[in-house]
Amino acid sequence: MKLIKFLFIILLISCIFFLIFAVFKKNNISILEKNKKYDIKYFAWQIKNKGYLVSSELDYSGRMNYKINENAVWGTKWAVYREFIMIFDAKIEAGVDLTNVSLIETENKIIVKMPKATIKDIYIIPESIEYYDIKNTPIKWGESDKEAANNAKIKAKEDVKNNVNLDTLLKNAQSQAEMYIERFLRTGINKYIEFEIFDGNQNVEETSNIELIQTVN
Repeated sequence: MKLIKFLFIILLISCIFFLIFAVFKKNNISILEKNKKYDIKYFAWQIKNKGYLVSSELDYSGRMNYKINENAVWGTKWAVYREFIMIFDAKIEAGVDLTNVSLIETENKIIVKMPKATIKDIYIIPESIEYYDIKNTPIKWGESDKEAANNAKIKAKEDVKNNVNLDTLLKNAQSQAEMYIERFLRTGINKYIEFEIFDGNQNVEETSNIELIQTVN
């Protein structure tokens, strides 16, 4: 009987110590979590370090007539030195220059100042190019074959601009870039995030006048 009573007391003491230890550990974790602070300038640096973010792409297939009239000898204009049809594929890339993004911290929100999305590049894919109905004058003058091909690529980019709805592409690029930044900030900041979009290369100083406790989602 005494042995059972002794074992019961030991078990009771063990339970009390276990409860005290569990409460102490929980409080310590809470204190550690509450002491975690984020550095808004570090987040801004991380975003800027991404450079130009290509956030939207579009593939395009085109057909373009290329024709160059050159003045022949003695000032006649009848000669056509280069004329051909070029079929090509292109890739249009749009995005936001994150090097010009700034973060401003207020008491209840993070303001993200970022430039409007732009077209980064219209890339004519070289291996997709095919030439048809090639016509040359008997006498070679004016453009060389290489120059004609390069000029045709330049005109092909204009063809893309004229036939693709770039506004829709830019809106999608802007939306995707904002989503990317918000998701990144949510990894360490549990505050309302507001976006302010501007034209050009406006620079804004990051400000952080208050220290806030990082919350764990």
